[in-house]
Amino acid sequence: MAFEPNRSVPHADGYRWVPASNGQIPAGAIPHGYEEDGTPLWLCRAHMHGGLHPGKVRPGLGMAGIAWGGEELGVRDYEVLMDRGVWGIADGGDVPDEAYQVGWESSGEPLYAARAAVEGSNLQLGKLRPAFQGANIGYGDDEHVIHAYEVLLSPSYK
Repeated sequence: MAFEPNRSVPHADGYRWVPASNGQIPAGAIPHGYEEDGTPLWLCRAHMHGGLHPGKVRPGLGMAGIAWGGEELGVRDYEVLMDRGVWGIADGGDVPDEAYQVGWESSGEPLYAARAAVEGSNLQLGKLRPAFQGANIGYGDDEHVIHAYEVLLSPSYK
């Protein structure tokens, strides 16, 4: 899938996603996290293993990073969230009622976007579902389970 700068994929709830690949960030996309050195990270989602999984992307990665099976996997094609987003605090695998479903497992179980500090002063992006008992965040080629995190909420929630 090639980057298409003028094609956004709106959803009924108002969040917009734009297809991209190879570490590209569509113009106007708002970052949702950052590396320890302050480098911004963008929320993305990618089709893999029969599902649609949230993760992170930045130009220096050259791909999307998605937590999966104890590792952080690289995925060439993905969609980037364009909007600022509304985030709420949760922990222990809890998913707030207002959480926005970003994707799904191959079984159809909903996946939600999460962000959390991992090993220092950063804010990494990953995924959440109750069975994880925390947010699964890809960082340093590993998958980390973080028990205190933020969850992307529906944009209509204030």
